[in-house]
Amino acid sequence: MAHAYPDFLVVGMMKAGTTSIHRHLAEHPRVIEPIEKELHFFTRDFGARVPQAAWGLEYGEQLGLAGCVPQEGYLTGEASPSYIAVPERIHAFNPNCKIIIALREPVSRAVSQLRQYHAHDFRGAEDGFTAQYDTDELANLDAVIDSTYLPRLKRWFATFPHEQIALVNFEAFTREPQLVMNRLFRWLGLDVKVIREEFRGAKTDVHYDESVIRSRLEQHFAPLRGQVAAEIAGKNLFLVPDDPSQFNNY
Repeated sequence: MAHAYPDFLVVGMMKAGTTSIHRHLAEHPRVIEPIEKELHFFTRDFGARVPQAAWGLEYGEQLGLAGCVPQEGYLTGEASPSYIAVPERIHAFNPNCKIIIALREPVSRAVSQLRQYHAHDFRGAEDGFTAQYDTDELANLDAVIDSTYLPRLKRWFATFPHEQIALVNFEAFTREPQLVMNRLFRWLGLDVKVIREEFRGAKTDVHYDESVIRSRLEQHFAPLRGQVAAEIAGKNLFLVPDDPSQFNNY
């Protein structure tokens, strides 16, 4: 009997290396590459983002499986950061799926998200960004919510067995991508392979006072730092790297 799919999912966080992690996994000879990096299958009611033609395909076909039949000795998976919001849906579909969550220093991650918003003229104009971050309602802004990791992580920890969840430190990944990928390869049951040169996204120029935003974000996140490290202490999670102190800044 064929095993369930997908074998793994990279569910977040956005702007924390998900594109690079996905690319390195998809290039492994024992991983079947999906038709797109972000299929958004489990969040398709949030808004379609894959090409319209893909919606006529079964999920297994979107994962690259001909006839939706898993191939012995090969893994399937994809990366859709929107999945961070739907652990229960994914567990209902395949409770044996392995989950990869990349975390990044929260201020830098939020700033990177805002740069992307600005580049695509999404949710605010130049003047609007600074105005939004000079407010007591900071905690309600998308980029801040997406950098507030603990509430979402708790949902995943309550839904999936802890040994099926890998937490990846983005800063460690950028310093030593090969070592980080080696751990992920082994955790997934794959042979270690040499990865290609690390992907670097294009630098996005900004035309607003980013220092104001950074200052407000630093103030907001200062009392929250260390919450993730405290939460994961004693849990049987797969940490990448395996030093829990690497997660003290989240």
